[in-house]
Amino acid sequence: MVLDARKMEMTMTKLDIQSYDLNRWIEEVCANFAGDENDINQIELQLDEKIGRVSFDKEKCIVILSNLLMNAIKHSPAQSSVRVKTELTEDGQYIRISVSDQGIGLKNVDPDKLFVRFYQGDSEQGGSGIGLSYSKILVELHKGKIGAYNNPDKGATFYFELPLSQTITRDIPKNNAYLNELLSSQSSIDIAMPDKDKISSVHLKDYVILVVDDNTALVDYLADDLKDLFKRVLVAYDGEQAYKIACEESPDIIISDVMMPVMNGYELCKAVKENIAVSHIPFILLTARNDEDSRQYGYMLGADSYLEKPFEMKELLAKVVNKLYNRVQTRRHYQQVGEQPVLGENDLTKKDTLFMDKLNQIIVDNLDNTELDIPFLCKQIGMSRASLYNKLKAITDMGANDYINKIRIEQAMKLIAEGNFNFTEISEKVGFASARYFSTSFKQYTGKTPTQYKKETDSKHSV
Repeated sequence: MVLDARKMEMTMTKLDIQSYDLNRWIEEVCANFAGDENDINQIELQLDEKIGRVSFDKEKCIVILSNLLMNAIKHSPAQSSVRVKTELTEDGQYIRISVSDQGIGLKNVDPDKLFVRFYQGDSEQGGSGIGLSYSKILVELHKGKIGAYNNPDKGATFYFELPLSQTITRDIPKNNAYLNELLSSQSSIDIAMPDKDKISSVHLKDYVILVVDDNTALVDYLADDLKDLFKRVLVAYDGEQAYKIACEESPDIIISDVMMPVMNGYELCKAVKENIAVSHIPFILLTARNDEDSRQYGYMLGADSYLEKPFEMKELLAKVVNKLYNRVQTRRHYQQVGEQPVLGENDLTKKDTLFMDKLNQIIVDNLDNTELDIPFLCKQIGMSRASLYNKLKAITDMGANDYINKIRIEQAMKLIAEGNFNFTEISEKVGFASARYFSTSFKQYTGKTPTQYKKETDSKHSV
């Protein structure tokens, strides 16, 4: 039902509003939920016979009423009853359809989050938490209202209201901001990220994202939401499966739930951050627990960000854009020749900073070594050729040979500025096979010939 609802949401461009006998329609829907006398609830109907024909989209209202009925049945004790009632509101402008149960009521839920996607109360008995949120969208499409309250004795009542005099329009209301945000993921990014520089720097279509959760419906839902935004969306249903995918595919960012079987989100985060081959991958933890101890524990294990359930897609995308923007800044830092922009505190993990420092030192110490090549680096740093390539590419967006040449040019710039050697001597000291190749490479990286760079440096020193 979750996936069917998602398909309807993404293709929902018209309302098919027709006139129906409301009470007879409710009887037909409720007949599909008739329970076993020895098992669950009997559905009691209290239908106001004065209510006649009402205009609405039958298929979409079936989804609304079915969600409220399933919610009531799920939270009702055995051999109790569920009451479905129709009535006119006091102002006479709406028809109210209410579903009442005899369960524990709303004491374990946050009323403000009840119709937010993925929300689940403390006593939730499974499910994805999508049904009520989707019902809210459909009700608002009808310009109606939806809500819930505790019953005076026990249980809760969920209701939705439809306008009695429905304006027959088949277009989605343009002022329905709640729906428009869900249907336009790119506009959600704009809303969540007012910093346009970040948005323009992060082209989501260039990135691969890994989504991890043992709730298969939720994973499929998120994957469906994200697939048109990203280059690829990888999915896993437990931490162990996700870790294998991370090592094999090296995604650009990981989004993982905390509570999972086999290997939970904390354990997955720890495994990723301790593996130098994939420790650079930004990691966002999803959790229903919002206490500070849980949050700090996640950060201690290396999590880059936390997102509390329930969440809206724009919140998730905002965090993703932030983390990927940090990667863009990191790449600019390592690609720039000469004076480099300072890395932010969260742009690179301590483990990856140490890795880059070690790599740089190996290259600098062996610039005049004729054996300085990729196999030499792999041996010195203790990584396979593929792992080194993936790691360096992820952090710098450069291959190993290009990065070695960049370090050679930077060292040459220092030697030119010192003025103790001629260009032939400098090219030899930094490991170029010939002065001509050195001059060509120097201009490629700096935009200037060695002679032009020396003149600029000398003029600065003479001022």
